Order: sequence, then structure tokens, then C-alpha cells
Amino acid sequence: MESLARALHPRGEDLSAYTDHALGASTRAAVERHLDTCARCAATALAYGRISRSLRELPEVPAPATLGEVLRRVRFGPQHRRPRHTGMLGLIIRNLWSASVSAAS
Repeated sequence: MESLARALHPRGEDLSAYTDHALGASTRAAVERHLDTCARCAATALAYGRISRSLRELPEVPAPATLGEVLRRVRFGPQHRRPRHTGMLGLIIRNLWSASVSAAS
């Protein structure tokens, strides 16, 4: 019976949920029993726990307000400002810029 328990490894999703304390009591108990007998799964669960902690330690980054803002940042970086052109060239460039941002939104 013990060899059968070792052959039935928890799914990766269950090991990840285990490290995040997101399993129901019966599933958590089954995973814990398995981890007591399987070094490979115990190491995987430990790695998932480290990854989870690392992700929680990352700073929060506010989401851009619009898709146009996302595209602007991707194309030009966060500090990019549209060039200021005057005359007919400026009018054409501003209209093209506005159309591209509107189409992207």
C-alpha cells in the first residue's frame, strides 16, 4: 500500500496550493502524508514556497489607466513625451497620434 501512495504524487497545482495554505483540510492532510514519504515532492513543495514568498515580496506596480498608455510606454518608455511640432506637419502628426491612441484604446 505504501508503494502505491508513493506512486500517486500530488499534482503541481496541489503542491502550490499547499504552500499557499489554500487546500481543504482533507486534501491538505493527504498532501502532508505524501510529503512525509516523498523527498522529491517535499523538495518541489519547498521550491514552490520560496517562489511564492519571493512573488509576495515584489513591489506593487500600478496598472496604466488605458491601453494607449500601455502602448506608449512599450514603444517609448515611461518618460516619453510626444514631440511638439508646429504648422502643417504638427497638425498631421497630432492627428495621426490621436488616431493611433484612439484605435488602441
